Amino acid sequence: MGFEGGWRVHDDVADLLVRLAEAGLAVGALTNAVGDLSARKLARCGLADTVPLLVSLDTFGVGKPDPRVFLEACRLLGTSPERTVYVGDELDTDALAATAAGLRGIWLDRPGTRRGGVHLEDPGVAREAGIAVVGSLDALGR
Repeated sequence: MGFEGGWRVHDDVADLLVRLAEAGLAVGALTNAVGDLSARKLARCGLADTVPLLVSLDTFGVGKPDPRVFLEACRLLGTSPERTVYVGDELDTDALAATAAGLRGIWLDRPGTRRGGVHLEDPGVAREAGIAVVGSLDALGR
């Protein structure tokens, strides 16, 4: 199967992307991964057309949690930071960093096995910072 063969889309992704498109909202992806790899992942998972903007570490030169990359993503989307929602699965690198850059950060705290490492994973810290915590993308856009 290999590394790329294991890429899968969570069940809640397609429905959210359809709802966002129907609402006329701009959608993009911001990642610290290499752009080519991320583009292949989006294509393999059938998301290349529904996620037309990809900002990666190598396309901008800095990555998350640097506020400049969030602001660049907003510029490319044509949205102002205060009217932009950023949903990510890492509290520190995604939701807290997006909030610090002036966006509305939401932490996608999916149940199950975590990647581990040095990431902050405390829902209490998120709530104290005013960050919404959701366990599924189904909780968004309703």
